[in-house]
Amino acid sequence: MEGKLEIPSAEPSLASAMEKLLLASQRLLSDRIDLALLDLRELASRSVRALSFAVAGAGLLLGGWFSLVAALVIAADRWMPISLGVALAAFVNIALGVAGLSSAARAMSKLPVAAREAASSADGSR
Repeated sequence: MEGKLEIPSAEPSLASAMEKLLLASQRLLSDRIDLALLDLRELASRSVRALSFAVAGAGLLLGGWFSLVAALVIAADRWMPISLGVALAAFVNIALGVAGLSSAARAMSKLPVAAREAASSADGSR
């Protein structure tokens, strides 16, 4: 039986080179996705931590503000009736709230249009 033995070529064929390129591309894409997910998890974790500190700080600040206003109303009881002191404290709180909201509205109007649309869609006002 005469048969020719084929010696495998040392050079890779085009098909095997394409297969290796495809596998390397898939591995690279998979690694990039894993890295992006890891970055996203880290960002979410830091954001939740920062938000929890902000909420706790805001609660403490609000409690302190109420305590200060109550102390001022009680201290002003010498010069005015308590009902007038409470009304004056309410008026000051309303004035400060209006000033803060108008300042926020002016700051929002200076944002680029795309940022305003993103902020409004995040608030659910669309």
